[in-house]
Amino acid sequence: EGPSMFERPAKVRRVSGSTSAAYTSPVVTELQGRLQSTEDELQTTRAELLSTREELQTTKEELAATKKQLDDTRLGLLELNARFDSFSSLLGHPTMRAGPSQDST
Repeated sequence: EGPSMFERPAKVRRVSGSTSAAYTSPVVTELQGRLQSTEDELQTTRAELLSTREELQTTKEELAATKKQLDDTRLGLLELNARFDSFSSLLGHPTMRAGPSQDST
């Protein structure tokens, strides 16, 4: 690949008062092809990124809903546990918070 790739074409033509090459140089053609390929790849990447953002937003919303459900369940269980303790104490049954008694001697 020597300087011949960058030489201007011998033929030129006049188009509305300007001078332009009669043909496109191989280097320009190759670079245009690479540019088009890069633009296509960029467009694909943008579409994938948009899709990923949408999936991420959906996942975020699902996680928020799941967290709320878990928080509600936790509060319900704490309330139920408190009621159970209260009911047990009314019946005279001690609650076993700390585990089984160590009075086995």
